Amino acid sequence: ELRSRGIVAGAKVGIGIRDGAETIVLMIATWMLGATAVPVDFRTNAAERGLLAREFDLLAILEDRQLPAAGYDSILIDASWADRIAIQDRDPIWTSGERPAAAALISLTSGTTGRPIGIVLDHERTLLRAVAEFSPRFGATLLNPLPLSFSGSRSHTLSALLHGSAVSFHPVLFSAQELVEAILAGKVTSVCAVPTIVRKLLELSSERSSPAFEGLDALYCFGALMLPEEKRHATALCNNFIGKYSS
Repeated sequence: ELRSRGIVAGAKVGIGIRDGAETIVLMIATWMLGATAVPVDFRTNAAERGLLAREFDLLAILEDRQLPAAGYDSILIDASWADRIAIQDRDPIWTSGERPAAAALISLTSGTTGRPIGIVLDHERTLLRAVAEFSPRFGATLLNPLPLSFSGSRSHTLSALLHGSAVSFHPVLFSAQELVEAILAGKVTSVCAVPTIVRKLLELSSERSSPAFEGLDALYCFGALMLPEEKRHATALCNNFIGKYSS
């Protein structure tokens, strides 16, 4: 279906949807065509996406909502997407046996400086970032409530999959209580978070004398710095709290 929409080897393709599982599938499909995936924050507006399309020469942006007056080519990943791909030939499409010439990913910065920066990762470096995670302890299931436009979220997801864990994607718009319920109900063994989420979880469990999530093998936190005191308090959530702030 992507090939029929003009996605070809060497193209750069924005992926700006909320569904984590579908994002992973679209990334792999993009790679199978010899193209480069450019994960985009699903919260960006039409003007921001238009800027990204121009700055990074995106052939198209795959998105789950049609934005008005969008100044770029869009491929809509909507409710009818599954029906559209179901009519295609089910034989896999592979590039030649040679290593893809195009990069695997362009990882975008937040753009807070007014002009986003893209970090180019080839296929080998993308793989190494995923398999070189220190002593992964994801267990059977990693719960990821973070969008895959975030490089830390993406690396942990790929790492968990490559180490044989399942990945469960929590809807990316949620309350702290909803996340607590998902962790407990899903019997997940590890969770990805950012400091803001950890702080909100701590507010809900401030009265507990034992860790709130005793079943977790690990609670990973990345994306921003945390104060030493906050890290100490985080053990109230999980005995194995791992704070990571690096690249």
